[in-house]
Formats: sequence, structure tokens, C-alpha cells
Amino acid sequence: MRLVDNYGRAITDLRISITDRCNYKCVYSRTGNEGGVTISMDAVNPNSFARITRVPTGFVSVLAGVRATRRAGLDPIKINCVLIPRFNDDQIAPFGKFRA
Repeated sequence: MRLVDNYGRAITDLRISITDRCNYKCVYSRTGNEGGVTISMDAVNPNSFARITRVPTGFVSVLAGVRATRRAGLDPIKINCVLIPRFNDDQIAPFGKFRA
């Protein structure tokens, strides 16, 4: 049986969410079809993360989630970073070097 979405596109992966919706209020659209284990970081320092998500202590929780996911053996883990010009585009080099 082939699964398709409302636009007739084949569904080839599964997105799993711990909550019924995102509990962050990021400044960009919170939609997507990433599939597998996907974690949105958008910044690799707590201050930038808080500015983007508007959740002051969220970075520590998300980083703990990345590490717990790895310990659980759920590799590979896809970590998203949405770059917004003049907002968090200074995070591209640190994000490229990021190791959880």
C-alpha cells in the first residue's frame, strides 16, 4: 500500500513528535517534513537560542534531549538550523563545528 499526502506526494518517511505541537514560538515557520529523529537547534549558544525561540532556558533542555537521543542509540540524528539573515546568520560557523 502506498501512502500519499493531500497533494498526491508519496510519503516516504515518518515524523515523530513528543508533543502534539511545537512548544516553542520560533520567529520562522514551524512546519516541515524532516522525517526520522529531527531536533531544531537554530543556534549553538544559549543567548541566540533564547532570542530565536523566545524560550529563555530552552537551550539546556534541547541539548540534554540531543544527548539523551544519542545515548538511546537513535542515530542518525538530524539537527536543524534555520538561518535568518541579520538575525542568526552569525551561527553558521559555530553550528558547523557543533558537537553535542
